[in-house]
Amino acid sequence: MAVFFLPTIQALEGTNLNGQTEILSVIASSVGKNYSIQISAYPETKINEATEFVSELRKRLPDVHMEKVYIQGQGVWNRILVGHFATFEEASLYMKEKKLFDVFPGSFVKLTSEG
Repeated sequence: MAVFFLPTIQALEGTNLNGQTEILSVIASSVGKNYSIQISAYPETKINEATEFVSELRKRLPDVHMEKVYIQGQGVWNRILVGHFATFEEASLYMKEKKLFDVFPGSFVKLTSEG
């Protein structure tokens, strides 16, 4: 069982968490799962903007994808993600090498269930 303690990060999705949220993830199994870097999120009402953003990004970052999620109390959101990484460390290294946090402040590594 892997246990990851992530630092306090900026909330990206218009949450009412006073700008910060602390994440503690206990991951029992990562079989069939990936890590990606979330660089942005758009509410469903701005799906056209999200799709255009992804299309433009793919010219520079070919492994950009969108994940549709429902967030209780906030509705449907479209997360803009980069990469499919086997480990948190691999995603973090890519993020650092490509300076994604500088280009997309507030971006962070997250576990996704894609695979």
